Amino acid sequence: MKKIIFLILTMLFIFSSAYSVDWGGFLESTTAGRFSDRSFVFHGDKIALWLSTNPDKKAVFDIQGSYTYSLDRPYLFNLDLMRISWDFPDDENKYLIDLTIGRYPFSDFTSNVFSHDADGISLGFHNHALNFSTSVCYTGLLTSPLSNIKMSKGDSSDIDDDNTRVGPQRLIALMEFNFPELFLKQDFDISLIAQQDFRAFLKGDTVIKEGEIFDQGDTLGGDLNTYYIGIGVSGNLVSTLYWDFFSYFGAGRTLTYNYDDFEYQYEPVLSYLGGIELTYFLKKAASSVIGCKFLIASGDSDNSTSNGGNLEGNTEGVSSTFVAISNPVLAMVFNPDLGNIFLIDINYSIMPNDKIQTKLNVIPFFRTLNAPISEYGIDPDSDSHYLGTEIDYLLNFRPLSDIGFSFSGGIFIPNRKNGAFKEDERKVEGLIKLDCSFSF
Repeated sequence: MKKIIFLILTMLFIFSSAYSVDWGGFLESTTAGRFSDRSFVFHGDKIALWLSTNPDKKAVFDIQGSYTYSLDRPYLFNLDLMRISWDFPDDENKYLIDLTIGRYPFSDFTSNVFSHDADGISLGFHNHALNFSTSVCYTGLLTSPLSNIKMSKGDSSDIDDDNTRVGPQRLIALMEFNFPELFLKQDFDISLIAQQDFRAFLKGDTVIKEGEIFDQGDTLGGDLNTYYIGIGVSGNLVSTLYWDFFSYFGAGRTLTYNYDDFEYQYEPVLSYLGGIELTYFLKKAASSVIGCKFLIASGDSDNSTSNGGNLEGNTEGVSSTFVAISNPVLAMVFNPDLGNIFLIDINYSIMPNDKIQTKLNVIPFFRTLNAPISEYGIDPDSDSHYLGTEIDYLLNFRPLSDIGFSFSGGIFIPNRKNGAFKEDERKVEGLIKLDCSFSF
């Protein structure tokens, strides 16, 4: 391995000397321990090399590959990034058109519905009054262990199956409109997203069809297609107080097991996701930042835990559980999918100098409805909405520009005694993690 790395570095040095090339790399090491009734220890090391070049001064080509070692997966190679992009400004610089093709990160304007690497193409138009972008991407060529797309039972089984090499087969189209300072110096966003499940075309034998009369349990899933329309408003309110509001309406069709007829059907999806965040900057107080975020996602009272919970758990009529394409990280320890979740994230961060930053989060979690969520241990007989509270702490230390350390820890205190969780199934959980990074 050392000889291979040395050979690659030597070739990069020779190549960069002959052409207009920037290259580098980084090393990352992560050690984590989780303490609960399901305790474990994790350690992983990652080395990545990247290269960027624009030989004709018009197109820019970027590529990054990595190798990750962990205790449960000794060999994991991945193509993290490979894209070519062009910028086409007009002669008077009144607008800019950009085009990008390859593997790179895609995201909606909130990152709550879809934020993931994928293979695709993006086209953008930008001027002083409008930022517009449209993208089409496919997730079925990504390395399966690195995929965070888990919308259906089929997606979940693929990610958990060591013999499955690629991620869920989904085609995603995005269209984003951003109007800077449209009124009262507030930015306005519109987002349109469509997601098509390709499992039925590529793996038809693993998809449950409408009219089948036996309960497959957790072994197979259905064909899940979803569509989203979102709006957002953000900007400065007063002084150094800023806000960010967004709302998404979700539609589509999902698998439903009808217990009256004992057969599978496909029913419509009508759901919502909304959030508002307030951020107050105190630059004179050691660059402190005070934040408060509210996030709510719809649930469905007839979702069945025995039929998969939030993963295609609908049992009657329209499904109102919000299903994101890729779920955001809500907290360190307790990190449920968005469906049927309401949370309040109160946070405070301080940065006394450019080398140290620390942050504290207090996050109470609730159920939107008295219905299942994606996490285990919910008491089906409980009418409590309160799930529990998590407290997270983060300390970043960067003594040099190329060397960084990060220590983080979190504890989740579930509502167990006469609460939403069964007392004997969900205990206090904790997580501590140390990250080290070196760039070259």
